[in-house]
Amino acid sequence: MADFHAFDFLDEPAAATPPFVVLYGDKPFLQQLALEHILQPLIGDDSDGSIHAIEGDATDWRDVNDELATVSLFGPNVRVVVVRAADKFVTKYRDNLEDYANKPFPESLLVLEVKSWPGNTRLAKQIKKTHLQLDCRAPKKPRGNSLDDKRVIDWIQQRASNQHQRQITKQAADLLFEMVETDFGRIEQELAKLSLFVEPEEKIGPDLVRDMVGGWRTKSTWELADTIASGDIQGALEQLDALLRAGEAPAALLPQLSWSLRRFAVATRIFAQFEASGSRIKLSDALAQAGFRPWPAGAITAAEKQLRRIKRPRALQLYQWLLDADLALKGSHSDPARARYVLEDLCFKLA
Repeated sequence: MADFHAFDFLDEPAAATPPFVVLYGDKPFLQQLALEHILQPLIGDDSDGSIHAIEGDATDWRDVNDELATVSLFGPNVRVVVVRAADKFVTKYRDNLEDYANKPFPESLLVLEVKSWPGNTRLAKQIKKTHLQLDCRAPKKPRGNSLDDKRVIDWIQQRASNQHQRQITKQAADLLFEMVETDFGRIEQELAKLSLFVEPEEKIGPDLVRDMVGGWRTKSTWELADTIASGDIQGALEQLDALLRAGEAPAALLPQLSWSLRRFAVATRIFAQFEASGSRIKLSDALAQAGFRPWPAGAITAAEKQLRRIKRPRALQLYQWLLDADLALKGSHSDPARARYVLEDLCFKLA
């Protein structure tokens, strides 16, 4: 019948569902939302006795088939059987599933939740043709295999409005995505929390996201990266010491610092590539392409000033310095007593 991405499916009004559905992908929260959307027109809010969830590793086809053939005496007419973590179950009982897809029980619904679902198998082609399969992965751009950031950010804004009755600005949604990435369950939790701090007529802005989602440690880590990039060695060492004394592990700090500092190396490489090709690009445009955001006001200008201070030779060495620091924290300086020296050394190199 169809093959949709979960985002598209959730945008459609709840409708009649074929008796066999596959929810595939590595985002359990999207699978959960899709399942709820499927079940709403079938059983409404009364699921007592009508849904039977089974772990795929702990069952066989006979048990699943028996459940599908069982009609609840007290619940709705439709009997729903959900096989969770069903990858091995599908591999083991593929022939049975193909037979069932050809002749399902008319008053039952079989839902398989799997991570992997190759589209070239006979079962997948059969489900796509006569039933329903939903892609519950992070959305990809139509061309290539890169993450479709815009669709995720749009979804965050729609989710805030539809589910939490709050508006979130694009900048705030962008920042939330930047901080949480494609952990959709975490995004949902953060939106629920953020909605408590604004009135219905107000909008969730980036400052609130920065304060409430990241917490003071995340905010302090960003400030530390800015201080390092600005060349304030004394301020950087004081901030680093405060984070370490608060219990932040050096191995946890480095990835956050690396993400922020690596963008200077990316911008420098973009700028150098344009030069090598005989064309020119504004440094501010190179910084934007490297991932620097135009907010808060003056952020790009501040980043440009920092990069000019760092200078091209050191910016291009950042890749190696960050790799060396990562290897040291995982090897020679993994002991907490020595680990801080790796981060302090990084501060000195950029100061």
